[in-house]
Amino acid sequence: MKREMKLIGMILSYVEKSRHIGDIPIPEFADYRKCEIEYHVKLCEEAGYLHIIISAHDKKPESIIQMTWQGHEALDDLRESNGV
Repeated sequence: MKREMKLIGMILSYVEKSRHIGDIPIPEFADYRKCEIEYHVKLCEEAGYLHIIISAHDKKPESIIQMTWQGHEALDDLRESNGV
């Protein structure tokens, strides 16, 4: 699956706007399939942008704990370069 920086920006923006910490649901976006969103949430975790909870059963993201400092920096960079 191809990495889409637009989707990564959408995910980070979604988390930034959330008022919760520790149990942020995996987002749903009309233009993306669930598997694409889950893949990109995991990429965000691998990049150090998010802390997430992974299901022990199927190894898919269950929820998002919070965005990291690095995630905030990445979102700022994406906004400057792409207008996310």
